[in-house]
Parts: sequence; structure tokens; C-alpha cells
Amino acid sequence: MDLITLMDWALFVGGLLGFVGTLLHWRFFMDAQRMQTLINVLGEARVRALVAGLYLLLGLLGARNVFGV
Repeated sequence: MDLITLMDWALFVGGLLGFVGTLLHWRFFMDAQRMQTLINVLGEARVRALVAGLYLLLGLLGARNVFGV
């Protein structure tokens, strides 16, 4: 396994874990206390959905590179 494939797997797994972790309110993936200004403007639900969407996008990008879909 070469380095690029390992990085693609990390992107895939990290993206999926980040997506699930953000939706389950795991502080490791999204710390709401550090995003207070953005949360005050948009609301926590929208910010959480945006962050989860970005993690999902990274996971899908990794999946495309790993599986060639």
C-alpha cells in the first residue's frame, strides 16, 4: 500500500467518523464553544449541519479515490 492510498483511506474514514460524530454531538469533531460567534449568527443546528456536510463531502471524496467510483 502506497502513501497516497493510505491518505485516501484516512480521508474516507475520517470523513465518515466526522459526519457521524458531528451529528451525535461529539465534542472532538465540533466544539460549539469555539464557534460561538458563528452559532450566534446562524444557529447551532445550521452550523452543525454545515460541519457535518463538510465532513460527509470529505468522506465521499476519499471513497471516490479509494473505490474508484
